[in-house]
Amino acid sequence: MINNELALSKTSNDAKNDAKNDAKTLEEKIINLISINNNITKVIMAEKTGVSKATIERCIKASGRIVYVGSKKGGHWEIKE
Repeated sequence: MINNELALSKTSNDAKNDAKNDAKTLEEKIINLISINNNITKVIMAEKTGVSKATIERCIKASGRIVYVGSKKGGHWEIKE
């Protein structure tokens, strides 16, 4: 019984670590896309990374490094160092 609980706990921790790694990888993908085209839209970022627009928005908000400067139509993305 204890071994099963330990195995479940480890699986849960592995899933959390995988999610963190996936988030970092997604952030890196977004930064790469912005470095290629700083006028890219969130919808195109989502298509190119295979996630939803909402996931892109969450990742951008959580990163703190990715900012949109300017108006909706004429603005662009910038990466803070």
